[in-house]
Amino acid sequence: MSSLSKQSWIIIGTVAAVGAAGLAAVTYWYCSRRKRSRASRPEDFTMPVAIVEQLWLYPLKSAHRLEVNEIECLARGFKNDRCWVVTDKDGRIVYQSKAPVLATVLPLVEENGKNPTLVLNAPGMEAITIEPPSADNPAPVSSVQLFNMTGEAYDVGDAAADWISRLTGIEGCRIKYMSPDQKPRKLVDHHKYSDICQPKDETSFAQFAPVFIASQSSLNKLNAKLAQPVPMTRFRPNIIISGCPPHEEDCWSEIKIGDSCILRGITPGQRCVVTTVDQELGVKSSDGEPLKTLRTYRSYEQVYGVENSRYAGGGPLFGADYGIIAPGNIKVGDRVYIKQ
Repeated sequence: MSSLSKQSWIIIGTVAAVGAAGLAAVTYWYCSRRKRSRASRPEDFTMPVAIVEQLWLYPLKSAHRLEVNEIECLARGFKNDRCWVVTDKDGRIVYQSKAPVLATVLPLVEENGKNPTLVLNAPGMEAITIEPPSADNPAPVSSVQLFNMTGEAYDVGDAAADWISRLTGIEGCRIKYMSPDQKPRKLVDHHKYSDICQPKDETSFAQFAPVFIASQSSLNKLNAKLAQPVPMTRFRPNIIISGCPPHEEDCWSEIKIGDSCILRGITPGQRCVVTTVDQELGVKSSDGEPLKTLRTYRSYEQVYGVENSRYAGGGPLFGADYGIIAPGNIKVGDRVYIKQ
């Protein structure tokens, strides 16, 4: 070996380098193909685990639900879900915790091309129609932030601002609208959950993830512990399912609903004081239920047996937050599938 000329060593080194580069290229191609092949497809999900019982959306965040039999699930979540939001004079979002009367605001969405019209009704108030921004109805754009996740939204005008301010009794409220072509809020910007989110995860004005799922069995387990049972409306889910054990919705990494909609489980849902608000009357419960009872058996430490700083000091767990892998239509009666 030592008798080889310098030129020979150069040739051998060049061949080796080319071979290594070729091997690296082939390895990269193979791994890329494998990675692509691991992307979930509808046909991968063959084990039925639950059934969709109800579908709810909340066009105006913190307002009353709108029940539908079928919905289009988009990259940001249900179509028209939480696309409108109430802010105070400082631009902060107004929740039911501050204005429980928002629960009595009944929304109606009228399709009007890309940007729909929103009609709001509330007890003791005249109905108001909120037209979408257009060339004939221009609207200023502002940023709305929630948990470090910032998105763009139109201010829908003074008439809507006056209406919602009179209803809530909070001076200076505004209503903002995020249209489909505006910058969404990115989940990777969340101050606590960024490391478990993906760059494509996005939402309009949902509290965190675009879709929240809860099972009837989870509610039944809770109600068995309560002196006065509560309805599922207290938890404001998007998808109510049946046919699975209590809190099974926490455990699914990916699910398919219907023919093509694929969702990714991100985290169990931490529940807040809004669960104490009667969603029909807009009044907080005086006994702090069901949140008080949930805290006795559904903290992160109680459920998983370990501490997790992400959940420390937060609310008890009920339901689960899901992101969107593949959009699609969802109907009441659809089966929920996992991979076998």
